[in-house]
Amino acid sequence: MVDGEVYGTIDAGDGFYQIAKNNLVSHASQWLKGTVMAPFDEKFYITLGLRVAGIHDFTDGPGKPWENKGTKAMINFWNNRFRWFPTWHDTSLKVDYVRVYAL
Repeated sequence: MVDGEVYGTIDAGDGFYQIAKNNLVSHASQWLKGTVMAPFDEKFYITLGLRVAGIHDFTDGPGKPWENKGTKAMINFWNNRFRWFPTWHDTSLKVDYVRVYAL
């Protein structure tokens, strides 16, 4: 439930161990130590990262002041801040959605 809205439900049945084992989750046996709700019977966190000037996220091109394979990519990015800084009008991190594909 998020902000009072249910997004999905699941029936734990006999637990998630067998599902994990069938999907080759290497640490599935650890779930036998918990309740039928394991691994969801303990707190866990989803972390979100934020990167600036990644060397794997953007293709090289004329509008980009650094090259992905350049040994000085970070310093070239910083030295060209007069080009990119004026485009940073909204400086907040906004998350539209988070997907969990695997446990």
